[in-house]
Amino acid sequence: MPKLIWLMDGDPHPNIEACRDAVGYIPRIGKMRILKLIKGEVSDQKLSFYPNLNESIYYRNPYENDLYVNLDEYFDYIKKKRVNELVDIASKLGAKYVRIVFKEEKKAFVSLDGKKKTKEKAKGAGGEEEAIELKASAKDLQELEVACEMEFTGHNNPETPELIYYKNDPDIESLVQLCMDKANPPKSKSYTLKYNRKQDINLDAAIKIDFVLSKLSMAASASVKSEVEKENRMYMEYQIKF
Repeated sequence: MPKLIWLMDGDPHPNIEACRDAVGYIPRIGKMRILKLIKGEVSDQKLSFYPNLNESIYYRNPYENDLYVNLDEYFDYIKKKRVNELVDIASKLGAKYVRIVFKEEKKAFVSLDGKKKTKEKAKGAGGEEEAIELKASAKDLQELEVACEMEFTGHNNPETPELIYYKNDPDIESLVQLCMDKANPPKSKSYTLKYNRKQDINLDAAIKIDFVLSKLSMAASASVKSEVEKENRMYMEYQIKF
């Protein structure tokens, strides 16, 4: 199945014999295939759409099979799902407190004027001066929002949580293993997790999606590319106490 689906109210080719009983069409727009699916045929395809069925563009959720999310709500939906899963992990591991903060990486470039002297070319000659520019880059994480801060009663019977959005994440899997070791469980732990992951929309895919939307005259106020670039600068600070 293509990753991009455009739900249509009806068949755009009702009078063409070759298109009779078609559930949809798969055109190629630029370098991307999309599925133009007729809404009345959705139930037979075993697909789910969030938040509802509208004549709109949907993108496949890479973490949940056969679930397509309205592109206008895609980034907020994934964000909420990730936060909820981290809270669920804390609860099942017996935590008493959890805090999740979104932070953004800011890069500052500082230009410095420096001078260096070259070696004298001949005896008695004056040293030649050459101006150079030095660039220093510094990374800084700026707090964007506190996504969640919650207290639990806590418990000493940790359960292995089902990982969906953090499956194969080494930090989260290590946390689960530490908590399941009842002989020496942790008292607190703090992680800085890179927000954007390999399964997510990358810049190359974002450019292709924006091209498709422009051809369909369905471009949003914020481009998919700009959303992905923002996510590439984002981190999640995950604090958990037992």
